[in-house]
Amino acid sequence: MGQPVSASGSGRNVGDIQHFGVKGMRWGVRKSEPSGPSAVEVGTPAGRRVQTRGGERHTASDDAVRAAVSARKARKSTVDSLSNKELQDLVQRLNLEQQLERLRPKRPSEQVLKFLSETLLGIGKDQASKYARDNIGELLKKKA
Repeated sequence: MGQPVSASGSGRNVGDIQHFGVKGMRWGVRKSEPSGPSAVEVGTPAGRRVQTRGGERHTASDDAVRAAVSARKARKSTVDSLSNKELQDLVQRLNLEQQLERLRPKRPSEQVLKFLSETLLGIGKDQASKYARDNIGELLKKKA
């Protein structure tokens, strides 16, 4: 009698290990939809790639892609390389993004970070001015 045979009658031993995964995929990593912002690479006519980011499970919009292409074009050469329409679209897109950022409610972690940085900066300035006020007389006497 040999090894026990599987119940399916396939003739394989029960102890055999079979792999039904994706070749090159790592153990413990599930292949699913991305949960965070997804990066989109778009080919430009010259064959270069431009990266833009979409939202959660959303790809970047056509407007965002056009703005990213225009921004890259302006960065690589000059603003003179953009047409009036491209420049106008880029400026409008950047203005809209800035307005949205100002209007969007801040997350608590951002508020705490802003508060801490402002507080620490204020304390540092106070300490520096106190040190200068206390020691400036002594430094002037040594120079004279």
